[in-house]
Amino acid sequence: MVECTMEEISKWEPLAKMESADEKTYEYRIKSAMDVKMQHYKLTPIQFHGEKDEVVEHFYPELVGLCPVTFLPDVYQVHIRYIPDKYIPELKTLKYYLMDYIKLPISHEHVAAKILKQVREQINPKKIAVLLKTNVRGGIYTNCLAGNKELFDGDNGVEVKI
Repeated sequence: MVECTMEEISKWEPLAKMESADEKTYEYRIKSAMDVKMQHYKLTPIQFHGEKDEVVEHFYPELVGLCPVTFLPDVYQVHIRYIPDKYIPELKTLKYYLMDYIKLPISHEHVAAKILKQVREQINPKKIAVLLKTNVRGGIYTNCLAGNKELFDGDNGVEVKI
């Protein structure tokens, strides 16, 4: 685990291009971003009393993060789909947590993993998956699916096929 604070991360300088960072610097930045506690990292758990295998999905259509190289904004759609056990997250705390990504330079592949880890650790669902759809960058669309991928199999809701 890399010990780094959001205050330290805010002092990082953007790089002109990926090739400007040596492997050690880039690795440090990614590990720091993955491990840092953001301002609103604490989700408030609410007791769940619904159906045994109910599937819950939170959809946030405009998650904004920072490119870890240029620090330019990246825009995502995030789907958090899970089967609750004892808790669900209170939505205001989930929203503030997701809004904190606007200050975090992290690649989209790592955003999906960080959200998955955070929600899994705090509400401990039976199953959980996070789908992150990245707006086009350089003519390329990127989707990242982390966790229990079968929660997105045969999806009939929002188009999420990857």
